Amino acid sequence: MIDQTYFDLRMTYQQFGQKLTISISELAKFWSISTKQVKRRLRAYEEQKLLHYYPGQGRGHLTQIIFQSSFRDEVIMEMKQAIVTEDTITIFYLLKLSVPASWLASFRGNLTNFLGIQTYSENKRVLRQLATRPITTLDPVQVAIRREYQLVLQLGDTLVQFDEGLKAGLAHHWQSNNDATVWTFYLRKGVRFHNGKTMTAVDVKRTFERVRNEVGESYWQLVNLVDIILLADDIVQFKFSAPEPLFVRYVVDAKYVIVDCDVEFDEIHWVGTGAFQVT
Repeated sequence: MIDQTYFDLRMTYQQFGQKLTISISELAKFWSISTKQVKRRLRAYEEQKLLHYYPGQGRGHLTQIIFQSSFRDEVIMEMKQAIVTEDTITIFYLLKLSVPASWLASFRGNLTNFLGIQTYSENKRVLRQLATRPITTLDPVQVAIRREYQLVLQLGDTLVQFDEGLKAGLAHHWQSNNDATVWTFYLRKGVRFHNGKTMTAVDVKRTFERVRNEVGESYWQLVNLVDIILLADDIVQFKFSAPEPLFVRYVVDAKYVIVDCDVEFDEIHWVGTGAFQVT
């Protein structure tokens, strides 16, 4: 994997070419480390044959660094290696560097293929996407930005989906009583979470309880919810104190994506049933 600390140095001072004259204190400030650590780091880079390090002699004298290769050659070499080894972190790091586009132009075809959908077997497909804006959250209950909302719906599934109308999701069938105070969902059998565990009505109940705890019992969609009853491993029933004719429409929202509630919730590595998972 690429040494980003070294490449940050080359990127920042690339206008000086392969010969850089600089004070140790400036490098210490740049790397946010002590001057002793700077000297140790430069010696390590010298041992790796990345540069020659000539300490300044005497107080106030500047240090001289001579890089053994041009920055362009190093970027190209690292990109070649990263594509061969499918080192996603290095590829995305190099793509974000402010270097001339011509340096990486020869990799256009490779990168197009790499970032597309790759099929490795009948059961595994990988889709890579480059995002330049940090993700604020992947907690289904907290998502508010459209892109993150869409990502959550790729990582997990809701009981019912909406696509030009309501259609089956993790529930293959649902029904309500006459006054819509009781809603019953019949779950698909054999659905597995990313960790291999089979989803049951218990996970559905605990997911909705987690949502209610997070958003508060007074949340308008759940304010009339009285109880969640497990009628069987694949049947879950919601009881309300007042009619909720739109409840089945509410559950298509990303906040109700069903998660494995036997696993402590982690907004980056949470366990769902979706087509994709985050690594």
